[in-house]
Amino acid sequence: MAVTKIEILRNQIVETRTGLTGYKEFIVHFDSQDESNVNDARTAQDGPTEIPAINDSFSDDMPGLICTDITTGSTDRLQIAIQVSCNFSTAEQPTGSPDPDDPAPLPTTVSRGAIQSSEPAYKDRDGNAIRNSARQIYDPALEKKVSDPTVVIKRRILGSDYDWTTTVNYTESINQDQFTLRGEIVFVKQAYIESIVDEETLVSGVKYIDQTITILLREDGWDPRPVDQGTMELDGEKQYVIKDKDNIPITGPVNLDGAGHRSAGGAQVLLPPVGLYKLRTFANLNLPKEAWE
Repeated sequence: MAVTKIEILRNQIVETRTGLTGYKEFIVHFDSQDESNVNDARTAQDGPTEIPAINDSFSDDMPGLICTDITTGSTDRLQIAIQVSCNFSTAEQPTGSPDPDDPAPLPTTVSRGAIQSSEPAYKDRDGNAIRNSARQIYDPALEKKVSDPTVVIKRRILGSDYDWTTTVNYTESINQDQFTLRGEIVFVKQAYIESIVDEETLVSGVKYIDQTITILLREDGWDPRPVDQGTMELDGEKQYVIKDKDNIPITGPVNLDGAGHRSAGGAQVLLPPVGLYKLRTFANLNLPKEAWE
């Protein structure tokens, strides 16, 4: 028994969102009658057979695809010509091996918005201390609304590339480096990572981490330099209550000179950053640099 001809009736490949699918229909012509002809034609769905012509008919124009559904039938009473129809799809990958055409490697998405909150207001828009009619600084301070631009980054990381210590080390941190985010330069201490959420997912037996990073941006930075103010001043190593011109202890803080003494003329002096947040190198996070479309 031998194959004399492969007659292709239909052959097509369709590209879909998740991969390729295909369909092939052909007739296998044998040189003699044999009840095993149908079985020989069918075995092509499982891989190489003893009939090279059938193997070739399946592999032609179907790269990387496997037959997932096959039907066969005799076209004549002698079973010399066997018609074969087969649906193809992307071959499944072995468990534990990522497939580059699998939907698992989702594209990184970036969204923008704003988060509104309240915080104490010690100075007005011009940098002047907020005082009452008696020129006392409000205590407690007034509350002001703050709307910080937010960037939310969602991406999928292959489990073998995931390092959980990154989440621990970068949550509630600010950038100590200048980096680029979506085509915009973010200067030192302007970005604050509010949260990093990691969720494990399995796709075709492969572990991935779906990660969401929420970053708040603030133009004047996240590590403020407070105004040096107080009701005490130093004399050597000792503290003394500051008194007014009538030698009466003051009832509200006044500006200091940065060295523990009352500021001459009341000028404001900014102290060094207080270090509210841990500093991290954001460039190491490989955040998307491409500009917004």
